[in-house]
Amino acid sequence: MSLPAKTPSPVWGNRQVAISHDWLLNRRGAERVLKALLSGARQTRLYTLFLDPRSIESVFLQHPITVSRLNRLPGVDRYYRYLLPLFRAGIESLHVKDADVLISIHHSVAKGIPHDPGTKHICYCLTPMRYLWEPHLYGDALSRSWRGSAMRLLSRRLKEWDLEVNRTVDRFVAISKTVQDRVNAVYGRSSEVIYPGVDLDFFQPSGETGEGFYLVVSALVPQKRVDIAVESFRRNGKPLLVVGSGPLRKRLEGMSGANTRFLGWVSDEQLRDLYRRARALVFPGVEEFGLVPVEAQACGCPVIGFGNGGLTETVTELQSGIFFREPMPAALSDAIEQFERRRFHPREVRAAVERFSIPRFQAEWCDYLSKGWVSNPAAR
Repeated sequence: MSLPAKTPSPVWGNRQVAISHDWLLNRRGAERVLKALLSGARQTRLYTLFLDPRSIESVFLQHPITVSRLNRLPGVDRYYRYLLPLFRAGIESLHVKDADVLISIHHSVAKGIPHDPGTKHICYCLTPMRYLWEPHLYGDALSRSWRGSAMRLLSRRLKEWDLEVNRTVDRFVAISKTVQDRVNAVYGRSSEVIYPGVDLDFFQPSGETGEGFYLVVSALVPQKRVDIAVESFRRNGKPLLVVGSGPLRKRLEGMSGANTRFLGWVSDEQLRDLYRRARALVFPGVEEFGLVPVEAQACGCPVIGFGNGGLTETVTELQSGIFFREPMPAALSDAIEQFERRRFHPREVRAAVERFSIPRFQAEWCDYLSKGWVSNPAAR
């Protein structure tokens, strides 16, 4: 079915654009990227494997959404990750029609969606499939589990498929230079970088002095390495608040000291308040970009993070944060001591991320789509 004709979008122009997104089940980083891309856009058809209308922002429901049959499984939002062997069949059961441009926001199988021959396909790559190409990031927790054994059996065919569907992608766009390097190494493809945008009007400093607690904001899964922060703070006794949830929550609670509190997920307003009041955000994982550190800095909250991946592109060391170089509790503890010997000014911290605004993000996408290789119906 064709999308209804409406006023030209600031980003899309007169193009009919469709977006493939791996799943719409929560409000994490990938969903924030999609929200920014859709902001101010006319009605855009979305395609996804799984959808939970109760758990996503209402803005997505203003757009027509086509969902795979896998979503019909009862309670699938609780166990969808275990359906990885079915993801390929799920995405290939969908088909993008009547679109000038398809943008796949990809970190799992989104770029594998079939589409009409005349549709230009841009893959906005959050990362090549991590658990396929970089299983070491998941540590022993994955390798020792039945999921790790299953992944080893599946990985060869999945890798072949992941490489094969690249022929349907006309252009790659990466969310960071870190991902740009991965796209080149894994897929052998060049890409441009368009950094995601953050709502800098919402995430602003309050002008108040930060309190004494440190903050972690993360899904509680192995690759985020929240265990490094929990162990470091168990040793130093400093107050730590952990925002987020996931399968490792009970284990992390069990290894934490009385000085650490687990809050689960909180609203954006509560999160902004925590950013404003925290002494620093602690970020021990490796991210391809990392919206959380950018949000924190936008609120004037400095970052103590592992100096690897996208964090090195968003944190200006000694202006808006401190890096530690080894993913170990002792290295984080040393970085905290170094941090406490310095002064970080909220205005200078904020200045480090002013370039990551949503208007800049949209303008770069508009410019990218206007380069000529993607035709605009109005110009035909």
